[in-house]
Amino acid sequence: MSDPAVPLTWIEVIDTAVKIGLGALIAGLTALWRDRLNHKKDVDKQAITIKRELIERISNEFETFWECYRKHFQAGFIYYRRAPNEKAFNDLKDTFESVENNTSHLSTAQSLLYLLGVEDLNNLISQFIKKTEEFSSKVLAMNEDKDWNELQSIHNDALAIRTNLYKELSSAFKSIGD
Repeated sequence: MSDPAVPLTWIEVIDTAVKIGLGALIAGLTALWRDRLNHKKDVDKQAITIKRELIERISNEFETFWECYRKHFQAGFIYYRRAPNEKAFNDLKDTFESVENNTSHLSTAQSLLYLLGVEDLNNLISQFIKKTEEFSSKVLAMNEDKDWNELQSIHNDALAIRTNLYKELSSAFKSIGD
């Protein structure tokens, strides 16, 4: 640089302007690159959070229905194995109505699985629905002469499907963010 007392030439003015402009351009591009990178990371974090929340909601919806079905199974067991009386039969009918009224939870879980794109888990829920419907139709049509072991087998199948569903949900949960 020249002495401050000496006037600047046009070359020195252009040189200084280019240096300032290049510095500003480099700073601007660096800030843009950093902001885009941070935005992408924020979007990825948000997607992971949403997927985890969806899986938790699927689990909650399924468990809400499972609780109704479990009570229905217990009522069937009490009626056919312990106390085949009118109160036990009314309890069985009430739990059946509860199962019927709560099937929307399984539909919600299936819808959320479609959002996640997890077809295998949807198939497991469909199998579970068929088993619970099979149990309900047979337990309500059953008389004292029928074999409880058949119903126990259907329930065990539903329980196995539930176990597989949770293994798959757990695997999906763990793979989020990988």
